[in-house]
Amino acid sequence: MGDEYIECRASDIVEGLIRDGRDDEIVVLLYMSRKEAVLFSDISLALGNGKYYASSKKTLSVIDMLMGMELVRKITVHYYRKEIKAYILTECGLRVAGKLSALFGLQQKPKNIEEGFLPLQTASRGGGQE
Repeated sequence: MGDEYIECRASDIVEGLIRDGRDDEIVVLLYMSRKEAVLFSDISLALGNGKYYASSKKTLSVIDMLMGMELVRKITVHYYRKEIKAYILTECGLRVAGKLSALFGLQQKPKNIEEGFLPLQTASRGGGQE
């Protein structure tokens, strides 16, 4: 196998994160597993337990660590005339987050269902088309 091929050993990565006390990275992976894409400010708020924003230095440190492990990737979203930087989980990141969710007894929400789709359907005239 060539150097380009990097195998995702999700179990080993999870073990390493826990062994090394990487609680912040675990929090971000679990948070991101529930979202399609997140902004820097979303990650900062998740690191602040949803009550306050963590420092930019701390947030950037966690993002850099996860990107270095190839669990997270930065993307650019074009919105009107603006370019917005967002972060998404890689395939390996999704697998690691899934293992963490199972380990901590969290039920992972399927990512292929759009946010708000089901409540909107049930709220409108009987919940479905006839």
